[in-house]
Parts: sequence; C-alpha cells; structure tokens
Amino acid sequence: MSVPAFDGSEYRRTVLSQLRERNPSEVEDLFWLAHVPRDVEDAAAITARLRETKGFLNKERSRARQAAVALAVLKQWPRVEGVLGDPSARSALRERLAAAPGQAAAPDPAQAWARVRRTPAGAAASDPAARRRRQAASSLNELARLRQEPELAEDLFAFLGLPISATKPMIEERLVRVGEVNRRRRPDRERTLVDELLEHTRELLVNGDPQAYLATSSDSARDSVIDALLAGDAHGAEQALARARTHAISDTALLAALAAVADQACDAVPLSAVGLGLWCPSCATVNALGAQVCTGCGGALHIACTSCRAAVAADLAHCPSCCASLDDARAPLLARRLRSRAQQAALAQVEAAPEAERQALLSRLAAEHPDWDEVRRRASSAPPRAPAQVTLVIADGEARLSWPPSDEPGVDAYLVERLQGGSSRVLGRTAVTTWSDAQPPAADTTWTVRALRGESASARSAAARAGGAAPPRPEARAGHAEPPRPEARTAGAEPPRPDGSLGEVKAVAGLPVELTWRAPAEAQVMLVRIERRPEGDVRRQLAVDPTGYRDRQVGRGRRYEYRVSIAGSCEPPQVLELEAGSGATVHGTAGGATVEGVGAVRDADGRLRVTWRWPSGVTEAYVAFDAGPPGEPGGQGRKVTNMRYELDGGALLDDVPAGAHVAVFAGRRDAAGVLQWGAAPDRSRTVAP
Repeated sequence: MSVPAFDGSEYRRTVLSQLRERNPSEVEDLFWLAHVPRDVEDAAAITARLRETKGFLNKERSRARQAAVALAVLKQWPRVEGVLGDPSARSALRERLAAAPGQAAAPDPAQAWARVRRTPAGAAASDPAARRRRQAASSLNELARLRQEPELAEDLFAFLGLPISATKPMIEERLVRVGEVNRRRRPDRERTLVDELLEHTRELLVNGDPQAYLATSSDSARDSVIDALLAGDAHGAEQALARARTHAISDTALLAALAAVADQACDAVPLSAVGLGLWCPSCATVNALGAQVCTGCGGALHIACTSCRAAVAADLAHCPSCCASLDDARAPLLARRLRSRAQQAALAQVEAAPEAERQALLSRLAAEHPDWDEVRRRASSAPPRAPAQVTLVIADGEARLSWPPSDEPGVDAYLVERLQGGSSRVLGRTAVTTWSDAQPPAADTTWTVRALRGESASARSAAARAGGAAPPRPEARAGHAEPPRPEARTAGAEPPRPDGSLGEVKAVAGLPVELTWRAPAEAQVMLVRIERRPEGDVRRQLAVDPTGYRDRQVGRGRRYEYRVSIAGSCEPPQVLELEAGSGATVHGTAGGATVEGVGAVRDADGRLRVTWRWPSGVTEAYVAFDAGPPGEPGGQGRKVTNMRYELDGGALLDDVPAGAHVAVFAGRRDAAGVLQWGAAPDRSRTVAP
C-alpha cells in the first residue's frame, strides 16, 4: 500500500485539534498519532512519514495556538518511533487495535479519537479546573508574544499586575478595571485574549482557590522547562527557566525532574545551553557543568564539530562557533544509548524467564548481538549446562570415562569426581573429554563430570555405577568449582565422617590459632584465611590435613576470617571470625557466605541505594533495615538477585529513615535447593544517611 503525501492542514485538523483536551501519552493508536496508514508495511515509507510528521510538529512549535500540543506530541516521539519502527511491535499494535471493540480498519478521525484511552474518573485530564488552567496558560503565552512582554506568561497574577499575596477583593477590583479598559479597545485578537483571561481569572482566583492555582503554576513552570529541553528547544528552555525561577523552583528540583525522563529524548537535550549541566547522549545521565566524562557510562561529554572541528558539548543541537548541525557527530553516542536500552530490555526478559531457560537465552543473545558487552559477560560467567552423557568403560583394572564436548561458548575444562562410600573426592581437572581412574573400581563407585566456565561449574553429570543398583547421588546445583589440591593426611586422625559433610569446625584464638574439624574419608579439605587490614583484606589459601590446622602466621590483636570447605562440595563453607591472641573459642557457622564493602547513598527520589561486593558463588541476598541492627533476614527489607542488583546499580529500598541500621545477608542454596542465609558481620552492615 502506498503512503499518500503528507498534508499538514489535515494533520492539524484531525490530530492536533483533537489533542487539545487530552494528553498524547494516553493515545494508544500510534498510527493515528503519527499520521501513518495502518496497513502500510514498507519500512522506508514509514520512516519517511515519521520524519515528515516530526518536522511538521517542530514547525508547529512556533505557532502560538499549536506550540503546547506540538511539544506534548514530540515528547511521545521516542515511543512512536520505537513501536512503528519495529516490525514485531508494529504488528502487535495493529492486532491489538483490530481486536478492540468497534474498531474499523480505516483511520477515520472520529473513530481514531475514540481510541484515545480515557483517564480514570477524577484524573487531571478530566478535571475542569485543570482544563481551565491549561487554557489560561495557552492564552497567557499568546498574549505575551503579541505584546512582547514575556513576564505576562508567568501566571494570572502577572497578567493582572498583582503580587501573589493579593486577596480576593483586590483581584475582583482589578478584574473590573481591566475589563473596563479592554472594552474600549477595538475588536482584535488581543481583546479576545484579555476577555478569555478575565473569565479564567474569575473562575480560578475568585471562585476557586488561589493557593491551589499557584501550586499548579509552579508545577507547570517546572514542566515547561523539561518539555522544552526534551524537545531540543534551547531558546524556549531559557525562557521557561526564567519563569521557573520566579516561582522559586531550584535547579536541583529541575535536574531531578529531568533525570527521571531524560532517557525519553530522541535527540539532544541542550542542558549546557541553559547552564544547568551536561546531558550525556550515550546514557542520558545528567552531569555537572564542566565535567569531561560521564559519571554514568564513562563516555565523553564533548564531540568535535564535523565542520570547524571545534570541541563542543555533545548535548547541543548546533555548533556555537559555526552553527553547523551536530547530528552526525552525535549519532554514534545516540546509537550507543539505543543499544544499551535494547540490551537492558533483553536482560530484563532473561531475568523474568524460568531459571532453567536463562542460560540458553543469554547464549542466544550473545550470539545474535556480539556488541552487547553485558550480555556477553553474563553469558560467559553463567554456569554452563552439564555434559550430555558420561560413558563408563571398565577395562584393565581401571575406569575410563568419556563424554561429548560442550557446545557452549567459554567452556574450557571439566571437573571429574569419584563418589564412593558416601564421600566424594575430586580426581582432577581436564581440558579433554576423557579421563582414566587407575584405582580398582568398587561396586559402590560413581564418577561425575562437571563442565567449567571461568569460576562457574555446571551440575554433575553421573556415569553408570561400576556395580550395584543403588541410586546415584543427587545432582548439585550449579555453582563455584574449586580446583583440586594434593591430599594431605596425618597419623592419628579422628575417624572420618561417613555422611560427606564437615563435622563441627572450631578454633581457639591463641598464638598460634588452632583449628579443628572432622572430614569425610577421601575428601580434600580447603582452608582460606582472610586477614582484615585497613588498607584492604589479604586472602590466602592454606594446605591442611583432614583433622585440623595450626596457623602460626598470625599477629596478636589482628582479626582473621577462616573458611573451611570440602573441594567440589556443593555445601557452603564453615566460617569463623576471631581475634588472634584473645584465647576465645570460636565455632564455625554454616552457610557462612558474607558480603563486604556495604555502602548506602540517598537518591534524589528519596530511595536508599545499597551496594556491596558479592562473594563468589552467591546470587541472592537479603537487605534488611531497622531502628536497631537487624539480627536476621526478614521483616523490613527485600530480597535481591545479583541480576536485579546489576540492572538497578544496587538494591533500592523505599521508606528507609535516616539513621536506620542496614544489614546485607548473603544466601546460598543447598543440594536440595533450599536457600540458606549467612550471617551479617560488621563489614556487612552500614547506617542509612
């Protein structure tokens, strides 16, 4: 279907005139809003029509009666281009409109207007006072242009020449005087505007509440600045900013309002032109004046003019030196923002998908979009799928394992374990897909293989038993795989535990520190010591035997954390914290993963943003707050996944009072999939600012 030539008069009559009493954000039929025939599928024709309509709207901003509605439609243009420019979204919208009751295929203006979504009863759009305020503002703007007196556009008090503290009798007296003068004028547009404003003034300031009008005028003044900036109108933004300052609206309030909607801008937001800051085209972050690098994405905030090569702010529409357009120079930065927005939307869909499907979705996205760095990083660090099948052959007194190679990107090794007599032992790590175990196989032996990608390991894939028909050991959940270490044994060791878990772990905080535990038979015990120092933690892995360890490399009065675990086990480590030389006896706590580096900042919207460093293998945490230090997860707070944390840049909490105690509890899931919460020591806590 061909697209008819664009007719500005028809668009003004069928679309803009209908939007005078409605908000364009409530329009569902974007075909009608953009003047695009609904049946057109030619992408080039649609792009051309969108460009024509947008150009017409920019021209309409200079017309007194159309400026407000044209700006409102331009504010919705990113949504229009995002839907109509995407074939799948365009098709979904077409089907949704066709399925609506009473919708015809032809874009008849009357029926098209019926597709504007009605606001709820009592909403601002249906409020007569709100409608009258919008009409008064439009008339004030037009009168200010006719008289060339910009201050008249501020509010009705400026129109009357009265202070905002004027009483209703004073307003009534001034209305009578202005009306008498206006009736002596010859009939023209200015006289008509004054008559309309006198009527609006009587309804809003005499019959209505002047304070309510002033409050909405302040909001309107703030919104006028934001609308002009989003539309790229630097001159209009300067005028609106002058009006906003007469209403005592601070720059901080303006920047906070802009930050909430800055990502809606499809072109430049000339923030530097009005002296409020620098807008980053790459991520829509509002930066301070004078900044060279964006605080949000690290991108450059200045670009080189393609005409005169001068370095100019990237948020300007034209070069201040030669007046050349900066669209071509800014295009790569805008493309980066669109790419980032698409990437974040795709990651949100991955997070909403069932856990079993997330890795496949990430791998597909990484293959389809190799330039999406965050998707590629997550896909490369996520646990891979387990090997499809492990084949066992007993020959020449040894067990020979083989399995098909993984087809997932980033899988570079495999971890082989032997399960025998209720205990497990890591045999080794290999980059090939075969393994030979020279130990004579027993009837109760099972071998398992896990695929490794970075620090992440898949679930176990078990081979058939060498003999017997007992069920195989339950598969572990995907998690962190420790590399094997040489086995150490000491004479006189305590009897090993047969259930495959560590016994009681305890330490005497003397000089040296004495640690003891009981380990399963054939198990490899892993011990990590973390020394807490003001300049940063020092971490070291120690070689130990199955029954304990005597740590002589400690200093009196220094604080240490010890983590005891079994190599290849899915169970969380036992954690002990102590002060060397204190003589105290400390017992290990299960599920002892703890976060570190907890901090909290207050966002502009009042929410508290809590950040921390995630421990290895932990994907869930609970952020709790209370008047006193929280002792356990639950109560006030929320659970956060590491994916949600990365999307939000931390954990966002509502209604956290200043001075509240905040604690972050790390969680790991055991072999049965049950979430186990760790403790929250001092380094996992902070106080809300």
